[in-house]
Amino acid sequence: MESGKGRAGFTLIELMIVVAIIAIIAAIAIPNILDARREANRSAVMQTLNAFFKAALTYSLDRGGTYYWESPATDFGDYFHHKDIRFGYRFTYFSDDTNGDGDDEALKYVYIAVPLSTSNGKRAYFVTENHAMYMSSILNGTQVEELLSLAQADVALDNPDESRITKGTGVTWETASSKH
Repeated sequence: MESGKGRAGFTLIELMIVVAIIAIIAAIAIPNILDARREANRSAVMQTLNAFFKAALTYSLDRGGTYYWESPATDFGDYFHHKDIRFGYRFTYFSDDTNGDGDDEALKYVYIAVPLSTSNGKRAYFVTENHAMYMSSILNGTQVEELLSLAQADVALDNPDESRITKGTGVTWETASSKH
């Protein structure tokens, strides 16, 4: 009887054990990597919104308390969005001429960030002129699509649960600093 002296390679059982070990490691590592990516996206969104708030505040202080506003380009009101956000969010700015005279002395704004898909993140965020930063409840794919297609938001968001965003999508909002 020979004791494996001339044996070359691995047995099928050895290969199956190695594949099983790799599968177990992947099953543990991949969700953690995806969660870390989503958390990095969330952090980048919060930093972007904070930078926007500071820029809007500086603009307002330089102009006696007014915020940026320009004539509506569409029936949907004033807005713009960033098209090239590498961390997978669309940013949209809405401003409101609250007294309706076309002058910008009584403007308010909201800057909203919506994930382009749930793989980028599962929450939307927005900041208002008083630096109230809110985040949405956890979104499903349909709610993300509805938020992305929403053309205008209420900018006087004293109670975000009563906003048009909530009514239009069923998404509820809470203060962003309270939870990740």
